[in-house]
Amino acid sequence: MNQTRPRNDKQVMASTGNPRTAVAGARALLAGALLVVLGVSSWAGWNWYRSRLARTSADDPWGSFTSPYRNVRPGVKYVGDKVCGDCHVDHATAFHGHPMGRSFALAPVRDQLEAYDRAARNPFEVAGLKYFVEPHGDKVFHKESLAGKQGKPAFETSLPVRFALGSGAHGRAYLIDRDGFLFQSPISWYTQRHAWDLSPGYGGNNRHFERPITGECLFCHSNYAGPLPDTLNRYGEPMIAGLSVGCERCHGPGELHVARRERQEVVLGLDDTIVNPRHLDPPLREAVCQQCHLQGAARILRYGREPFDYRPGLPLHWFRSVFVRPEGLGDEKAVSQVEQMYSSKCFQASNGKLGCISCHNPHELPAADKREGFYRNRCLQCHEVQSPCSFPLAKRQAAKDNCISCHMPPTDAPDIAHTALTDHRIRRRPREGTAPARPPWEGLAHFHGDLVAPEDKTLSRDLGLALIEVARRINVPEAQQRLARDALPLLEDGLATASGDLSALEAKGHALRLRGHTRQALAVFETVLDDAPNREVSLQAAQTLAELLGQQLAALDYSKRLIAANPWNSQYHYHYARLLGGRLEWRECLKQCQLSLEINPADSEARKLLIRCYLRIGQKESALREFEILLLSSPEKEKRLREWLAQEDL
Repeated sequence: MNQTRPRNDKQVMASTGNPRTAVAGARALLAGALLVVLGVSSWAGWNWYRSRLARTSADDPWGSFTSPYRNVRPGVKYVGDKVCGDCHVDHATAFHGHPMGRSFALAPVRDQLEAYDRAARNPFEVAGLKYFVEPHGDKVFHKESLAGKQGKPAFETSLPVRFALGSGAHGRAYLIDRDGFLFQSPISWYTQRHAWDLSPGYGGNNRHFERPITGECLFCHSNYAGPLPDTLNRYGEPMIAGLSVGCERCHGPGELHVARRERQEVVLGLDDTIVNPRHLDPPLREAVCQQCHLQGAARILRYGREPFDYRPGLPLHWFRSVFVRPEGLGDEKAVSQVEQMYSSKCFQASNGKLGCISCHNPHELPAADKREGFYRNRCLQCHEVQSPCSFPLAKRQAAKDNCISCHMPPTDAPDIAHTALTDHRIRRRPREGTAPARPPWEGLAHFHGDLVAPEDKTLSRDLGLALIEVARRINVPEAQQRLARDALPLLEDGLATASGDLSALEAKGHALRLRGHTRQALAVFETVLDDAPNREVSLQAAQTLAELLGQQLAALDYSKRLIAANPWNSQYHYHYARLLGGRLEWRECLKQCQLSLEINPADSEARKLLIRCYLRIGQKESALREFEILLLSSPEKEKRLREWLAQEDL
């Protein structure tokens, strides 16, 4: 979501943002919560770098940061992978075989990774629903259905897949395009299991075909994507520029470099037209990888920034504030490699020498039969061959002297089923030093706390946003209230001099709601909507709050505006239908229920409301027909549902 009013400049990854600095007022709180040093602030050789950061300003990183590379400046254009590949043939060819170079694709993908037979669990069933993947011509359809009588489905959703997200190294997700709105399919491919199953996160909360795919979702999987202003998941055409992550995401825009090569200029020394991450200071070098591989507990866009404003060679923390739990740097999740590596003794003792590209070749993966030797040689760059190893020599040699099998073993990713990832904590003994689990809302700290300028007070706003982001993900009321309480003064400080910061205003509204201040929260969201009348997030919140306050006409208006903003969200139609039913407008209520169920026929609550509508307008036969479908979808609730129908049919 955009944080400021939409800009007209559609140039890929260009930016003209110029945020203002927030007032001082959170110094004491920030000293304890933001400037936490994550075990790396004592590294020798970084004092010069940190002092340079303190002398420059995050307000205008493009103008104030001194870089030897001229392509970090705004206005330098991106040229695309094809142009890069014309000269760098070997690197380009290898990179497009690397997982990063295969991170996003049009469906169907032609690499024959997926299988479509029964051995690959096609179809499979979960909670009474059947899922089936069907290639048909140049398209692949994902289907969800409920078995009915006489072998016919009671209902079925069948939609063509437009995009495949992920290289397939661990698996793939699939995106559905509904008139420019992108949603995730409930069906995903799991490579390590060689099978189809529900998408990650769907086991406890099946969103069917309605999980919205935001610009943040696509940031690390695509070369460039940008949702239309104020929407959650609506995109213009082309939706994705360049599809997979490309050369310029790590090297910066190539316009100056191409122009120099076309002029056949001889380069002596450093080529200042294109970023080479190997020649960057350690924090800048790591930032190139961290733009995607540092997730933390919350990733917050700085005020005035857009997701693709960051350019390699600039400090990442001037574009994003990433908050982590210091004691949880080794948390095992799908994207936690950076936090894990930073917690390792190898990294902390390297004085900035060790980094992602110390072990990983970003252009090419080692072949399967050379993997052990490749990574062993990486280890031996720092560890001498004679270094003591307590593992018996014979057993070590039998395991091909594979260092990572002991020190970086595979570990399950709890947020992605059927998937094992490499543990980047590089522990001396397997499974040693595992910290006891703590609630995810405790101890948030800025990951780049040792690099931020102490006088940068805009970080209070970022911490406030992070606290609310975490609060909205958990279902622990007392923790939510505590986080909201802590966030409010931080957000107020930021808004004192940046009243147009819509993301901070929305966070303030959510904080007030969590604190039980419903009326004040609604007023905040109304302020946002005065500036951005179609902003989907604020419309959602305003509709809910107006209904809680008994402001039925306002709630109806917000519902209509939500449907106009996104007609493919079944819940918008359902909530509008509920409000209409409360006003006894049964025929219009019925229409909205039908629209809701066309989008998501698995929604039992919408079907119950549809049954009520039919009964109220005297169409009992239609009501009973819908009730039979309801019973098929929830057979375990038959007694309760029949009691409910008897009450409704009085």
